[in-house]
Amino acid sequence: MDVIKKINELKKEHGWSDYTLASKAGLSSSTIANLNRRKTVPSIETLEQICGAFGITLSQFFYEDDHKVMLNEEQLDVIKEWNLLTVNQKEMLYGLMQELNNNNSKRKQKQAEGIAAAKEKGVCFGREKDPLPDNFYEVVDRYKSKELSAVEAAKECGMSKSTFYARLREMK
Repeated sequence: MDVIKKINELKKEHGWSDYTLASKAGLSSSTIANLNRRKTVPSIETLEQICGAFGITLSQFFYEDDHKVMLNEEQLDVIKEWNLLTVNQKEMLYGLMQELNNNNSKRKQKQAEGIAAAKEKGVCFGREKDPLPDNFYEVVDRYKSKELSAVEAAKECGMSKSTFYARLREMK
C-alpha cells in the first residue's frame, strides 16, 4: 500500500490542505509537507495522529475495502486525546478502563447475588399486588367448568386477561 497516496486521498475526501491536516493531527505543517516532498513513510506515532485526525484507526487506514466505520465527534475527540498521550499514559489509562469495567461487572454480580438472596428470603420486588376481588374464587370455578371464557372471567373480576391468568397461576 502506498501510505502517502492514501493520506492524500483522505485529505482530498475531507477537503483538507496539508496545513489543515497538520493542525487537526497536532503535527507541524513541515511534517506533513515533508511526507509529500521526500516521499518518506511516516512513523507509526505520526500515522496514528494522522488517522486520529481523520477519525479512523490504523487498521481502518490499512484496510483495503471501502467499508469505513464513521466516528462521532466524541469518539474523534477521544482518539485525538489518546494520540497525544505517552506510551506510559496510554498503559495507565487502559488499565483504568479495564478496572472500571471489572468494577461494573463486580457490581452487577453483587446486585444479582443480593437480589437472589432477598428472593430466597421471600422478599417481593415491585409494587404490591392488588387484593383479589371477593368473587375471584367463584369466578375461577366457573372458568374451570368452562361456564366462562378467560376474557369473561377477567371482566367479572375487574382485571385484564393477563392478570387473571397470572393470579390463577399463583393459586397452584
